[in-house]
Amino acid sequence: MTLVCPRCGRAHEGTAAARPSCPGCGHTWDPAGDFAPTLVAQDERKASAHLVVTHGGGRREEIALTGPFTLGRAPENVMAVNDLKLSRRHLEIERRGEAWYVKDLGSSSGTMVNGARAVEARLAPGDRVTAGDMTIEFQVRFQDTGDTARKVRVSVVESAASAGPVPKVALSKDRIVLGRGAECDIVLASPVISRKHATIVRSGGALTLEDLGTPNGVFVNGRLVKRHVLAKGDRIRIGPYVLTFDGAELAQEDQQGKITLEANAICKKAGSLDILKDVSVVIRPNEFVGLLGPSGAGKSTFMDTLNGFRPATSGEVRVNGENLYHIFNSFKTNIGYVPQDDIIHRELTVRDALYYTAKLRLPDDTTDAEIERLLDEILKTLELSERRDTRVSALSGGQRKRVSVGVELLTKPPLLFLDEPTSGLDPGTEEKIMTLFRSLAKGGRTVVLTTHVMENIELLDLIVVLVKGRLAWYGPPKDALAYFDIPKITKIYDKLETAKPEEWSQRYLATPQHQAYVVERQAASRASGGTQPVPRERRAPAPHLQTVALLRRYWATLVGDPKSLLALLVPGPLIGFLMTLPFDSENRYQHKQLLVFMMITAVFCGCFNAFREIVKEKPIYKRERMVNLQIFPYILSKLLLQGVFLTVSMFLLALIVSVLESIRGPFLFHYALLLGASIAACALGLVISALVNSSEKAIGVVIVIMIMQIIFSGGIAELSGFSSFLGGFMIAYWGYDGMMQSVCFSTADGTAEERAFGMLGKDVTAHGGWIFGDLVMLGVFAVAFFLLTAAILRRQDVR
Repeated sequence: MTLVCPRCGRAHEGTAAARPSCPGCGHTWDPAGDFAPTLVAQDERKASAHLVVTHGGGRREEIALTGPFTLGRAPENVMAVNDLKLSRRHLEIERRGEAWYVKDLGSSSGTMVNGARAVEARLAPGDRVTAGDMTIEFQVRFQDTGDTARKVRVSVVESAASAGPVPKVALSKDRIVLGRGAECDIVLASPVISRKHATIVRSGGALTLEDLGTPNGVFVNGRLVKRHVLAKGDRIRIGPYVLTFDGAELAQEDQQGKITLEANAICKKAGSLDILKDVSVVIRPNEFVGLLGPSGAGKSTFMDTLNGFRPATSGEVRVNGENLYHIFNSFKTNIGYVPQDDIIHRELTVRDALYYTAKLRLPDDTTDAEIERLLDEILKTLELSERRDTRVSALSGGQRKRVSVGVELLTKPPLLFLDEPTSGLDPGTEEKIMTLFRSLAKGGRTVVLTTHVMENIELLDLIVVLVKGRLAWYGPPKDALAYFDIPKITKIYDKLETAKPEEWSQRYLATPQHQAYVVERQAASRASGGTQPVPRERRAPAPHLQTVALLRRYWATLVGDPKSLLALLVPGPLIGFLMTLPFDSENRYQHKQLLVFMMITAVFCGCFNAFREIVKEKPIYKRERMVNLQIFPYILSKLLLQGVFLTVSMFLLALIVSVLESIRGPFLFHYALLLGASIAACALGLVISALVNSSEKAIGVVIVIMIMQIIFSGGIAELSGFSSFLGGFMIAYWGYDGMMQSVCFSTADGTAEERAFGMLGKDVTAHGGWIFGDLVMLGVFAVAFFLLTAAILRRQDVR
């Protein structure tokens, strides 16, 4: 039998008992009332195919499909639209047997079916086809044999998220597996979900939900759980899926492309200063919304309150009726965020930049083949397939921005935020980027961006205009022209200066746009109220796997920049060779100076190699940290690979000086001390890199530290009193002391010791004569600086 919904006219197989609501529009059926679905037998129904076309400006029209349908700019098309984003013959929809197919006719901008680019695809009821600024929804409707016309309400594309009850999943087995794998009992198709993500086990009349050690976790009522006994009303969130337990069954809801974002009376304070004041907006699924305003208006702050990265001081942000701040832990995998700075390494190829990010963000059981398929899909969507093996540094500004967007599309988030994505781009590139963002929105995402650029504002569905933290406008761009009484949108900033922010805010409250886009939308929004605030916590993926992925990416960035690779290896041995030219090791004072400068060189190489490693990629680190990057694996990947280069560099330094100048003492001891000092200095360099916000500032700090290392090394002047105390905090002090001890260690008797150190002017008993004590102190420095770097980065976390 076929069920025909009385509200939208869509047909669905099954019975009213099995389907309590329309899967298409979410309408709840009342079997005893006027809103009961009509049952039509297979041999009694008469089907007709329809297209609901939504134009870029919001105008809608309905077309009955009686034959092939073509769309394009050329006048011979069934629907001719004068839109430069469309090709002359863009697409065709035709019937083949009992099915309808859409086919791209070689268009330049492509055709999207349910958010994915397609050359040809079979259409099912409810499928959405996007071409240029247009969205076309395919529908099949039925009439009974009496041909009684059924009054059909045209479904509106952006109301698709207002779904009511969702399909139920019976828990009939004793053990049910949930995951993205096809072999699971409940298949949850999302790249952020593990192949086998969780189980529900029946035991003693109770149902127990258990996380199978996944990196993105299982959340019940907003809380991260490892094991949980299900109770009636529990809401389980796994990636973009929400499953509600009613005591016997699970109601499964897929929120991909169905997110309504609501900001209610948002206020943000910095001390006594109001950065945002009573800002309310409602953004529906698949809308493309821009945040505008003069500098200091609060655009970026408002965006960060919407995405939860910087929660509001008061007010609330709701996603599909739930308080975002309460469920942020469980919901953050559904949020994509592209900051103004690029979040990709320029030394990598486009493919590698996306691949290594996928290794960090996607579940551990995601195979390389799955990642490659995902990359192909993303590159095709972004029109970057031909740039797959091009280094990011060789791309244009617009192409680099597309790759940054691609990084966020890896997890297929239904919410995408972009901070000034067109900043610094030329007008032509800016238009292409904005068109891309619009197509992403119409393909099943809600896209919100901040912008100063006004040339392509008509591509936005709605604009939010802020002035000093107040809401001056929220509505369509074309309506803003009449409201502000300006000839073009670029004049809006001048207009905002003609009245106080409070006056603009009050004026907007009296507009029909405020009623339509805020008040009425708030009234229609469903508030579940079923969650309580929970502390923000990070799910920790396997640290060793993150370390390996980070090491591989770090190595790839160095290989992609040979000059940087040489800069890590060459300075040590080069300085060692230069030291042998003026120094004479037979001269006791020069021998002493040679040991000092060997140690200073080791400290310099370690610190110099690392002082830019964190600060140069701060935007990348911050974004990855927001997702799931762990601090220890991140620092360890830096230190391990730097340690490999220092191992080679210090060996060559010790070898060159020992051979050319016949330095006294065991070679291995000298080498161990140089390596230990350089690694400790490398950890110190990471501390500096974590502290500063620019490489220029880091250079100044390194210079000061190196001067202190030289002064308080103990090899330039005799240290005593407070200067000796300060020397104890210097890497070079303990390294140089160990070098002296190693010379002493090579002597056979006390007389030889006295001669050796008499020549060098050093008291052998200064530190107990134990060389290993100096090595231990260098190790203590390395560990202490490692932990200090981690503490600094943790303090900088976005809360």
